Amino acid sequence: MFGISLVLTCLIFPQSLNNLCMDLLTNKALKRIRGIIHLQEELLHTSPNDPKFKELVEKVKQLRQGFIETISALEGNGSMLQLEVSYGKTSPGQVAALIKEVKELGERTFALGSLTVSDTAVVSSADTSENDPRGPPPLPGMEGPRSASTDERPRTQD
Repeated sequence: MFGISLVLTCLIFPQSLNNLCMDLLTNKALKRIRGIIHLQEELLHTSPNDPKFKELVEKVKQLRQGFIETISALEGNGSMLQLEVSYGKTSPGQVAALIKEVKELGERTFALGSLTVSDTAVVSSADTSENDPRGPPPLPGMEGPRSASTDERPRTQD
C-alpha cells in the first residue's frame, strides 16, 4: 500500500496539495490584492469623468473576480488538506489558517476599493452637480427645498 501511494505521489501527483495551496495563495491571491491596492492610487488621482477611470474600474473588478475565484478554489481544497500526508514546512492547519487570513485581507481590500469603484454613483453625482445651476443636492439629514439661486440655499444650524 505504501509503495502504491509513493509511486502515485511521485509520478501522477508530483505536487502536494499543501504546495498547490501555497502557490495559489502567493502567486494568485496576494498578487491580485496587491494589484488592487496599486490601482487605488491611480483611481484616486483620476477624475471620474476621465475615460481612463472606467478602464481602471474594470481592471479592479477583474482582479476582484479573480481573487474570489482563487479563494473559492482554495476553500474547496482546504477540506482535503487535512487528509493529505505532507512533509512541507507548513502543516495543513497552518495553511488553512493562512487561507482564512488572506480571505479576510481580500475582504478589507474590497472595502477600501468600494470608496472609489462605485463608478456609476460617482460619475452620475459629478454630472448632476456640473449640470445643475443649483449645485449638488443636500446631504441626507440636511434636506430642504432647493432654490433656483445658489445664494438662496437654506441654512442649517448645527
